[in-house]
Amino acid sequence: MSNEFSGGLLCEIYTVGGTTPCSITREYCDGCGVAPISVGSTKIVNGAVASVGEYPYQVGVLPTIAGLEYRCGGSIIKERWILTAAHCFYDNSKNKATSVDIIYGTIYINGIGGTRVTASRFIDHPGYDSSTYANDIALVELPQSLNYATDTKIQPICLGLEEDIPFGGKAVASGWGDLSFEGSSPDVLQEVELDIITINECQQKESLPPDTNSVVCALTLYKDTCQGDSGGPLVAKLCDGTWAQIGIVSYGFQCAVPGKPGVYTRVSAFASWISNNTGGSSCSSTLTLSAELDNRAKEREAVNEAKNEVVRIGQDLDGLETTLNATRGRRRRRRNLTLLQELTTALNKSADVLLSRNVQRINSLSSELAALRGRLVVFTAQVAAGASGLDVPALLAGVGSAKQTAQNATKVARQELAEIEVEIQIIVAKFENSGSTVPPLPSLEPEPTVKPVTPTTSPTTPPPTTPNVPTTIAPSTTASPPTPTTAPPSPGTSTCSITREYCNGCGVAPISVGSTKIVNGTVASVGEYPYQVGVLPTIAGLEYRCGGSIIKERWILTAAHCFYDKSSNKATSVDIIYGTIYINGIGGTRVTASRFIDHPGYNSSTKANDIALVELPQPLNYTIDAKIQPICLGLQEDIPFGGKAVASGWGDLSFDGLSPNVLQEVELDIITIDECQQKESLPPDTNSVVCALTLYKDTCQGDSGGPLVAKLCDGTWAQIGIVSYGFQCAVPDKPGVYTRVSAFASWISNNTGGSSCSSTLTTLQTAPLNTAKNTAYLPVTRPPPHTLAFLILHPQGIFHYFYSWDEKEALSETSFSAGRITSPTNANPRPKLQRIATRNSSPTPIFLTRSPAS
Repeated sequence: MSNEFSGGLLCEIYTVGGTTPCSITREYCDGCGVAPISVGSTKIVNGAVASVGEYPYQVGVLPTIAGLEYRCGGSIIKERWILTAAHCFYDNSKNKATSVDIIYGTIYINGIGGTRVTASRFIDHPGYDSSTYANDIALVELPQSLNYATDTKIQPICLGLEEDIPFGGKAVASGWGDLSFEGSSPDVLQEVELDIITINECQQKESLPPDTNSVVCALTLYKDTCQGDSGGPLVAKLCDGTWAQIGIVSYGFQCAVPGKPGVYTRVSAFASWISNNTGGSSCSSTLTLSAELDNRAKEREAVNEAKNEVVRIGQDLDGLETTLNATRGRRRRRRNLTLLQELTTALNKSADVLLSRNVQRINSLSSELAALRGRLVVFTAQVAAGASGLDVPALLAGVGSAKQTAQNATKVARQELAEIEVEIQIIVAKFENSGSTVPPLPSLEPEPTVKPVTPTTSPTTPPPTTPNVPTTIAPSTTASPPTPTTAPPSPGTSTCSITREYCNGCGVAPISVGSTKIVNGTVASVGEYPYQVGVLPTIAGLEYRCGGSIIKERWILTAAHCFYDKSSNKATSVDIIYGTIYINGIGGTRVTASRFIDHPGYNSSTKANDIALVELPQPLNYTIDAKIQPICLGLQEDIPFGGKAVASGWGDLSFDGLSPNVLQEVELDIITIDECQQKESLPPDTNSVVCALTLYKDTCQGDSGGPLVAKLCDGTWAQIGIVSYGFQCAVPDKPGVYTRVSAFASWISNNTGGSSCSSTLTTLQTAPLNTAKNTAYLPVTRPPPHTLAFLILHPQGIFHYFYSWDEKEALSETSFSAGRITSPTNANPRPKLQRIATRNSSPTPIFLTRSPAS
């Protein structure tokens, strides 16, 4: 219910049985500040990517000044009004902007997936002073009203009041600013959580405008906003879970300098000026009650479906546990654990997905869980039928872990459903209070009831002789133990023995991919695919986009069709981008290839022999850079028919759709050639291809030539395929076809000078983190100086680390998951990496080092 209150709006939050003690007044928009923000230790400097729809009030502000376009941020406060900073409209020579464009409804500053319009006008505060940054606030009027009543990716932010400023607490900033002072700028929206300090503390560290109560300050070690974030919003969470804008990014000394705060224009100090220039505090087009109720109903249905899948999985795990306890198989065969590991991984991430309230993500999770549950049922039946080669103790441990994870996920889902129900009751109360009829809500599928689990006997166990009467069989005292059919492994030896063409030590990659997909893609992490390259051929004067992989110091593997257009014109030159996840080359290197070789038997009509090689002008020095590494060439036995493989690339996000700037990843199901032939036309030699088919997941145009890789038993990765062709993208029941790498091993060897690989990283050492001290010591045996390459594998992302070569030496900082460190000549040969930003209960990372490179 809303009542008029001092020119604003009084919002009383209803619950069943009364009102909550959270009573909030907000200027402008009743229902503003609804945003699924979930930010932890992220930062804009060396930034972290925001999620789609997480900051629906965020806009890009692009002023043109003296013929140049600049980048700022802003926020939606009304249907036609954007709030930003005055200094965004002036350059260093005090030239004023002649026009301003606004980008909204997207996390991409280039406008992908959103809308770009030219503003009708912009108004900077008449008291703005460029020398003191006093009154650094401005408004931009849009040419047409935003219709955010039906689009949750475009929503207004609440205007913060004085009492909303969380001095001593946290606030969140977002923007597309530089990742470091005068550094590169991202295409994807970044986010950072900051500590709000008092004005007294701020004055001791930074010069402030004459009216110190017109600003807010934030100071957090190694976190900050930066150039290009100017004008963007600083928001604080309110007691009802919504968000209010308390500040506007204004100025600061460089970016993330210790002891130097960022200064933000205080929104509450300019409430009257904003109201006077935007036509008052009314806001008519906020989400209607019907739209709010519809959104909550969809969220409720999606969460309920996912919860029920988790409950069913828990029940099926009980059945597997009982069946395993009844089986007699005890021989070890580790690959039986894969399904349980995949299941636990999916259940682990389910809590975050459910709490996101993202219906598309939740539905995707439900589909993934249903597929895994189907495999679980099949596996249980195989065990019950007497499957041999089972590692029963390990399987039982895996079942126990998966069951606990399922219980936790079920608890989260039930709590989230309860919260959604409360929100629905609030909306229903508003309907009833307004005299409107409440629309009917769809009924929910009831939670599956727990079924009694009956132990399944092995075929070798005689059935009970009397129905319904339990038979007790006394243990035999004379029978000999069963003779194993395979000899146990010798002490000290591993059952995983792998040989690889080309590069000993290839295939080291910290890949962590779940239900991601390239169509409607998900961003890969820095260093996750160190073998991935961009292949950019120029054909008939036009540049095209393909993928490829590093297989030797000077050689890239890709697809032959990448070098021809539809008119059969052939490429005249080819550029390669490596060492980065950005196809525009940011953070990596772009070179022009010396030559490229397509297979002489390539047929553009049948796509037979769709394979090619590209020679680089100079060898890659990947001995000291973990972001540039070779992939292993897969053998025939590496192809996981019926299992999973991972593809990566910069291809279109949908058929004939938009293409991303950031590398995407997808996990796919590998099907047999027999099944593939029934669904897609294949080249004459069907053993020269591999096929993948996964519902709503696929590679697409622009991914061509990219790698399809499978995980080996030693944890490394091998390339089993090259993206070749398929019918459109992610069409149900239409597989993607990949050139089979193992079928062309001789051709690759003959054209690249044999199978030697001289510059591989020779020694692989692991150093687990000492959790008590957050420190890992990396063993080095040669005398100094050293150059040591390192790769930090961590399932929860990139952390800040310090490193040093001596206990007495001052620590230097790195924030990357891969890199190299060089010691002084007199250094103690005991390098140390120390984590300085941790999360509670976070998994322990492993430092993989290659030593010494030089």
